[in-house]
Amino acid sequence: MNGPIDLEQLAVDAQRELAEGSPARACGLFETLIDRWTAIQGPDGERVLVWRGFLGRALTEARRYTEAEEVLGRLLIDRERVEGADAESTLVTRGNLIRAIGLGGRPREAMVQAQRLIEDRIRVLGEEHPSTMHARGHLARLHYNVAEYDIAAELYRDLVADRTDVLGRDHEDTRAARFNLAVSLA
Repeated sequence: MNGPIDLEQLAVDAQRELAEGSPARACGLFETLIDRWTAIQGPDGERVLVWRGFLGRALTEARRYTEAEEVLGRLLIDRERVEGADAESTLVTRGNLIRAIGLGGRPREAMVQAQRLIEDRIRVLGEEHPSTMHARGHLARLHYNVAEYDIAAELYRDLVADRTDVLGRDHEDTRAARFNLAVSLA
């Protein structure tokens, strides 16, 4: 696996493992991608940063939250240094880190950070941007996870209205928000 074709196949395999519910196997493949791309691009190379983000997501999916926080926390520092605090990839990294923190047992801390992320996404991307709406859904989920169903339902209700206006009633993200609203109300 020395050439670009091998790296491309390795990337496909790693993403497939993550998507198909094998995050532990994906972690090893992402680590290999990081090592190989670091040798090619250096530690701040774009593909290195991308694969570090995927590794963080895979660690979160594998419920290795402490490791995910470490990987994503270091990645966030590097993304801010290389691309800036307002770069979309930096904002995505913040969202992934918040998810690891929340699932890792610190939902209140995650809620505070999620609210800040929403404010920054609104400022940088706008209220109607899909990433902004995604962050709003994540905040609602955090409230749901700590049994604050009324707050979660209110957040989902607003999200359903906005997604319906922006994306349409039948868009998959709108349907997902409606489903989450119904679960919150149940």
